Amino acid sequence: MFLTHLVQHNMMVQVLSQLSQQSAVTIEQQLKDQRLPAVLSTYNIDPKAFHEAMRTKITALINLLTQSGYMTTDQSNKILAEMEKFAQRHQLMTLLVQKGLVDGTITQEQAQILLPKNP
Repeated sequence: MFLTHLVQHNMMVQVLSQLSQQSAVTIEQQLKDQRLPAVLSTYNIDPKAFHEAMRTKITALINLLTQSGYMTTDQSNKILAEMEKFAQRHQLMTLLVQKGLVDGTITQEQAQILLPKNP
């Protein structure tokens, strides 16, 4: 689990560095002091662009691990399918929450419970 956390964190730093055109050291320091949404806001990075870039990096890593024999093609396909399923579920939930806010079915507090702002 620690390895997974470190790899994900390093990928996030790389992506933020690329999107913001800041050094990885600068991004690393900001992530120590601020949560991800604040860093995205600081550099006007679209959350969707960030998530797409992260997805691309994760997919590349999965492909590399498969090619290197650390996981099977079946395992990588399952991971990629789960990632897609999660992305679709999140997109649908976002649409439903937005609709609920517009028509008054749910409050802003309830929306925050369903879709917290901190990833």
